[in-house]
Amino acid sequence: LAEVIIFVYDVNRRSTEQSISHYTELVEHYCKEDILKIIVANKCDEPQNETRSRFEDDDFRCFSTSNKRKDSIRDMF
Repeated sequence: LAEVIIFVYDVNRRSTEQSISHYTELVEHYCKEDILKIIVANKCDEPQNETRSRFEDDDFRCFSTSNKRKDSIRDMF
């Protein structure tokens, strides 16, 4: 069974963030209870939005990345 699951969404495409709820339901159904859940907000060239705090409340470890600035990608691992 998986030990970690990483969800990535594009901060510029709201639909990618909204789809995370569907995938978290699948994880809760098929994975063990104590699986480490990581959420990655990709393309964070802009200031943070409210999404990070929403997912932190749901026991996610949250990261923001910017490929342009090379931020936080290594911090996830």
